[in-house]
Amino acid sequence: MVKRSAIAIGLVAAAAGYAAATGGSIVSSFRSPHAATTPRGMAYAPNHTRLYHVSSDSPYIFATDTSGSIVKSFTCPVNTRGVEGLGESQGHGFWTCSFAPAVAYRVSTTGSIMSSFAALSRPNGLAREGDYIWLSSETSNVIYKHRTTGSLVASFASPAGVSSGLDWDGNYLWLADANTGSKIYQLTTTGSVRRALKVPVGRAAGVAFDGTYVWYCSLTSPKYVYRITIGKIAVAPVSLGRVKALFR
Repeated sequence: MVKRSAIAIGLVAAAAGYAAATGGSIVSSFRSPHAATTPRGMAYAPNHTRLYHVSSDSPYIFATDTSGSIVKSFTCPVNTRGVEGLGESQGHGFWTCSFAPAVAYRVSTTGSIMSSFAALSRPNGLAREGDYIWLSSETSNVIYKHRTTGSLVASFASPAGVSSGLDWDGNYLWLADANTGSKIYQLTTTGSVRRALKVPVGRAAGVAFDGTYVWYCSLTSPKYVYRITIGKIAVAPVSLGRVKALFR
């Protein structure tokens, strides 16, 4: 009977198809450089160990170190919701997205618009995957993948209530849900949820992954930037009652 119970637990756990992600503990925090307005998108620059911050109510991208000290600032288009660096192959500058007008911009470090394309729905978050741009929309609750020329490559329905910030870690997307009961999701490129981290404080508007920790900014008070753990993915525990039911 002992062996049978062990097998039963494995079968029920597999049938449940549920992965619970531990994590979400705060490691450090600092006041957002956009705390006087509305913090929105974030990005992490590993080559400078720097964070970029944008606000829907400010025409500036602020660069801070990981303790929150402002290092530089750059101008950007109005109503900016998402931000990402261009990458070394594309020169110096940023990709940003504007909620209204619904546009993705490639801008220089002086704020000059180098190129742009119209988004399919008002975007709240932006991530760059090589020569592709991902945009999330709270209006349609869909995540879109575009070429940098603007043509649509793929899309999938978002698991979030209010799809907000996006980041790309080289294999997966990170999505901030700015809804009440805010979460941060790690997603495959087809929309499957790998992790769902409950936000410990506030409502996540922007998200960035530094290779070890997740960073997010809250659009509600306190308007801080938080660094949190992601933990491990573990199979959800199975109740004894469900195991017994399997062999009735």
